[in-house]
Amino acid sequence: MSNKCNNVVINELLCFLQCKIDVISEICLVQICETNFKEADISTAKNILFEAANCRSSRKGDGKNKRSLQDMIKVLKETEPASLPTFVAKDLHRLPPVTFDYVDVTSLL
Repeated sequence: MSNKCNNVVINELLCFLQCKIDVISEICLVQICETNFKEADISTAKNILFEAANCRSSRKGDGKNKRSLQDMIKVLKETEPASLPTFVAKDLHRLPPVTFDYVDVTSLL
C-alpha cells in the first residue's frame, strides 16, 4: 500500500466538498457550506481549487457565495479526481456536522 503525500492541500471547505459530493445533493451541499463557512473561506477555497484545476471564474453581486459554491461543486464533479490535490482538514471542528436528513441514501446503495 502506497501513501502518496505529494499533493495534499489543507482546506476544510474543499475537504468537506470532496468527501461529501457523492452522498449529499448539490442543493444541500451549498446550503450547508453557505451557512457554515465565511465569505473569505469560500473565496479562498475557490481560488485554490480553480488554480489546481486550471479554471477561471469570477463572481460578483448578490448570491456570490452560492454561485461560487456551485462553481466549485461543478469543477469537482467534472475534473478527474487524480488530477486534483487531496484536500484535508487541519481543524476538524470547522467541518460542518451532517445529519441523516441531508444524506442521499440511494447514493449509498
